[in-house]
Amino acid sequence: RTAAASVAPDLAVEVLSPSNTAAEMERKRRECFAAGTRLVWEVEPELTLVRVYTEADTFTTRTASDDLTGDPVLPGFRLSVQALFDRAEGRR
Repeated sequence: RTAAASVAPDLAVEVLSPSNTAAEMERKRRECFAAGTRLVWEVEPELTLVRVYTEADTFTTRTASDDLTGDPVLPGFRLSVQALFDRAEGRR
């Protein structure tokens, strides 16, 4: 088994697949925040939404009609959730 990096990112992004379980994602979030990560985005392609976690159990949901921001990790960063999914699908 390979050891995880000893430095946690300020922002972690997980793109979920149908095989990801709720328990698995909760474990990963807890590990991230315990290591010092300050913001976690869980991207749900099937639902066209992003859950923005500021703690392992504290989140807001951003849908296609919302903007995704990076505060406080990426001050001033703003991206339309719809634009994120459009780019992922190859639409501009």
